[in-house]
Amino acid sequence: RAASAPPFPRDYGELCMQWRAAYERAVADGVMLMEAEFPVGGLQNVPGDLEGNVEHNECAVHTAQFCRVFGTAGVAPTGRVCVLFPDAEERDTAAAGRDENVFSVTVNLEAPFAAFKGRLDYLCEGGGVGGVLEATGVGRKLGLLDSAAERASGMGDEAFVIAYPSANIDEMLQVKELWETVAAPAKAPVLVVNGELDRIRTNYYPPFWARKEMTQLREFVPKIDALYYIHNFKGSRPAVLFRCYPGPWRVLRRDRDGGLVQVHEQEERPTLKEVALEILPRYS
Repeated sequence: RAASAPPFPRDYGELCMQWRAAYERAVADGVMLMEAEFPVGGLQNVPGDLEGNVEHNECAVHTAQFCRVFGTAGVAPTGRVCVLFPDAEERDTAAAGRDENVFSVTVNLEAPFAAFKGRLDYLCEGGGVGGVLEATGVGRKLGLLDSAAERASGMGDEAFVIAYPSANIDEMLQVKELWETVAAPAKAPVLVVNGELDRIRTNYYPPFWARKEMTQLREFVPKIDALYYIHNFKGSRPAVLFRCYPGPWRVLRRDRDGGLVQVHEQEERPTLKEVALEILPRYS
């Protein structure tokens, strides 16, 4: 168990090492559809603690560090790896960087994938005319737009990494199509990074919201294995839910000095509601 249950990472360098090791182990075990979820900007953070574009850029930086795993230890040995971003602008930022105005301050967004030797692509059209054509469905019906899966067909990608597909459900619908039509038949692993999939697992979206699409995603998301997962609980009972494949799910309580003490572990994934309302109150 000690080998499969590493300690909570001290920093992002250790996080990335644990994440890579978990990925290599999972692929060796035949796990093909995975997620990694972790805070950016600080290991005690939660989504939304940083401005959106800064948060995405930080995630891209860590994802680029992770991608050094490819081409080693038998993982995508030829380096034919595709990293997909939510839209073309995010892809271009990851490749070339850009300046962003954040609360009247110019922030330089890094280009963490500038030296990446694999393929960079995107899930959705984003803004502009392409975004309107995609949102209305007209673009696909008239053959004016192609999907990420259609662009990937025949490319021979050995692995896919999906960077932060969390802005809208269309991004995860593209991931679903990519998995079912391209990756799964080719036995190419798919890793979703910071997709905030708990919003699909829970009742974050109201029942009337995109009912048909949400039904598809609620069937698809449970098939995704948690490869590396950190979720922080703030408030009166600060704690962390932590899992590093193939280890158990662990609940770590934060003490007043910022240290972490494990108070619970189990093999099956608990819901966030169970951790907050059932597990943590036992140890308050």
